[in-house]
Amino acid sequence: MRNRLNHERSQNKDGVFRHCILLFGVLFMVSACGNPMTSSDSRSHGEETRELNPISGSDEVTEQASGNCLPDTICVPLDYPTIQEAVDMAVDGETVLIVEAGEYHENLELLGLDNFTLKKDVGVGEVTIVAQDPGSPAIYVLSGSNITIEGLSITGTSQIPPNRPPKGGIYILSSIPELTIRNCKIFGNSYGIVPTVNTTHLMIEDNIIENNGGGGIHYVSNTGSFSGNVIRKNVFRSNYANAIYFPGDTDNSGLTIEENQFFEHGEISGYNVPRSTIYLSGPNHMIRDNSFENDYRAILSGGNVENTSILDNQMGISDTSNENYGLEGITWSGLNSTISNNRIAGFSVAVHLEEDSENNEVRSNRICGSRVGVQDEGNENTVLNILGCKPVTHYIPTIAMPEGFDR
Repeated sequence: MRNRLNHERSQNKDGVFRHCILLFGVLFMVSACGNPMTSSDSRSHGEETRELNPISGSDEVTEQASGNCLPDTICVPLDYPTIQEAVDMAVDGETVLIVEAGEYHENLELLGLDNFTLKKDVGVGEVTIVAQDPGSPAIYVLSGSNITIEGLSITGTSQIPPNRPPKGGIYILSSIPELTIRNCKIFGNSYGIVPTVNTTHLMIEDNIIENNGGGGIHYVSNTGSFSGNVIRKNVFRSNYANAIYFPGDTDNSGLTIEENQFFEHGEISGYNVPRSTIYLSGPNHMIRDNSFENDYRAILSGGNVENTSILDNQMGISDTSNENYGLEGITWSGLNSTISNNRIAGFSVAVHLEEDSENNEVRSNRICGSRVGVQDEGNENTVLNILGCKPVTHYIPTIAMPEGFDR
């Protein structure tokens, strides 16, 4: 019996010794190789690091802890101190997220990125991109597809002399399919947004575009495809010559312009373009449900305009003392188009069908406070059912301004 107990004790000691050797080996491997549960990604959010703050310029300890700095997201200034550095490190499918408010003095270039987003974080104060070189765009979209720019203020490109190519706050080079510009404030530039040839499926929505010296949105090419371009629910104000200038004349050039609010355009004839809030050439446009207040002309057609619909818009003049407002509501030289169900008040001429206009239909528009309702100098146009005013002299659109927008 004693021999058997001694034998069992010896076996137990051997087992404990073997377990200790095994545990020591595991601990040695972990110490040598590092923690296998630690990610190899160099963007380690939540760690305390010492870095140069690009806004204050101070060397300070920053707690990198943003709940939105998720995988596939690069945070500025947590991961990189400048936006351009973050953009340069981004790959397809990633987001550059700005998590600290303030001014970023940069000229950004977006090159070759697909499914990419540049935006500020939710709850962060105003993030303003100020063009460091005022002769270049604040944001230059060179190539890529399915790109979104959201929630930024963009300013600082200088005035461009006449007869030189415009460079705006956002300049879009050719062949950029699927680009969205949303919830931005674009102000104080030579031009606000400048699309060039073959910019397809461009969505410009819910922005404030104001006080840009040449114009708000200024297309610079009259060739190529602009199919699927939509400009909707923006506020345009005091962009001098034009809010929207479009010289396109190809079959795929049609714009949709809807539910925008326009104020005080056409005060000057800027950079060899005519004074109007919207200037259009080319076929197949849809202009509907917009509000215009205090404009020299609301809508002016250029060359080759046809198959265009102007529907359910409201145009009014509240500042009758300003000679820069109220020449003509719609000046039209297009073909085969429909102008219907608009409310036009206070212009000298509500609708002017020029000599080159032909086969247009003008019907069921409410016109009041204008010296001339419809002036038809064209060929085979049809004018039907002009509706008069209610007792008010002028019809002034009731426009709800976005929060924080100072009229």
